[in-house]
Amino acid sequence: MNPKDILKQKDVMGLKLRMTPVKHYYLTAQYILNLNEERNIYYQPEYYYTFGYEDYAMDTWGWGYANYGNNRFSTKNDPHASSFHDGSWNIHYKTKFGKLQTKSYISYTPAEELTTLSLKASYKFNKKNRISAQYEHYIEDPQERLTIKAKSKFYKKFFVEAGIYLYSDKTKQEDYESDYYYAFGWKDNRKYHFSVIYSNEYIFTRFPSNGIEGTSNQPAGLSISFNF
Repeated sequence: MNPKDILKQKDVMGLKLRMTPVKHYYLTAQYILNLNEERNIYYQPEYYYTFGYEDYAMDTWGWGYANYGNNRFSTKNDPHASSFHDGSWNIHYKTKFGKLQTKSYISYTPAEELTTLSLKASYKFNKKNRISAQYEHYIEDPQERLTIKAKSKFYKKFFVEAGIYLYSDKTKQEDYESDYYYAFGWKDNRKYHFSVIYSNEYIFTRFPSNGIEGTSNQPAGLSISFNF
């Protein structure tokens, strides 16, 4: 599929709910309303959902399931619609070495028969500046990906963030796997507060020297959200 065709359906409105029915157990659901007239048969989901167990304390285990596939409310005669089988399961462990926080994962996606091992490390220089890195290894079709991100807060809730993605084998890089991203805006996670973020994190970017025509110059998206 041509990434330029995917990018045509980026105008959306969403409603996300998160519930914790029992301590450390969570369930999230996000409804997505497409505001464009065009319909992308390959990927234009109507909802996402996740659930699992997460203790935010260090030296703890957790598990989760996440489905960000092409989920549709009506899947009749729709060969491109995703199912529960398309989601990913993971087990993870968190620990800390001084100021360095780490989180190791093993995840599995049944539909793709894909197992991924990953290690994420985050270092806080101070309350305003942080850098993180994540290493991923795909077992069945050997490929490594390294993600490096930096984030800074300048004034109260205003932040600037950027990241780069490096691949061991560029020939195996999928169309939806980006080379870089950036984001900035006002992020406020408190109840009854707005967040306004401008970002191209979910646009399929390419460096000019490694581009798929039309992706690198696509505009970023503006997101406005409100916490209840």
